[in-house]
Amino acid sequence: MWSEESVTYVPESTICGHGEGTAAAVAARLTAAAVRAAKPTPRRERLLSGQIRAIALARYYIKLAGVKAHRTLTPRQEALAERNLCVALAALRTPEEVKAFLRDLCTPAEIQAMADRWAVVEPLKRSVPYREIHRLTGVSVTTIGRVARFLAGGYGGYETAQRRLEAARRTSHATVHA
Repeated sequence: MWSEESVTYVPESTICGHGEGTAAAVAARLTAAAVRAAKPTPRRERLLSGQIRAIALARYYIKLAGVKAHRTLTPRQEALAERNLCVALAALRTPEEVKAFLRDLCTPAEIQAMADRWAVVEPLKRSVPYREIHRLTGVSVTTIGRVARFLAGGYGGYETAQRRLEAARRTSHATVHA
């Protein structure tokens, strides 16, 4: 019986990596590559072709629509919703308010994922090796790499938050010792 694992040699990026053509064209390219690599009998080729095409089309449309494939928001509505969330976060005044908001908004796993990402920022800034950060924090090397990528070329959010926290620490330290 054929399974999805048998086509892992077809890169995921191939599904949406091409700007040209329709979803059917992308699926056709994927199907042809997968069938050639599998070298099945003619009968199995027809079965594989249909199954691979169905998976390719499903993945293409899911990627095209983003994480929430069932949503029907326009890009403008999506941007407005994101901005409203950012404004709500910026309106909170204390860490306790932010904690309560995040607990209402996110699942425990989502909060933990964000906390894990934030926990590796400081060691990455000190150039601690990924494996050492993993040993110290338990955060996966994949997540550490993702944070490192955004530190190097993201939107500047990690940098801004870290810089402001450091300035607040210096100010509170100077006030205590004055």
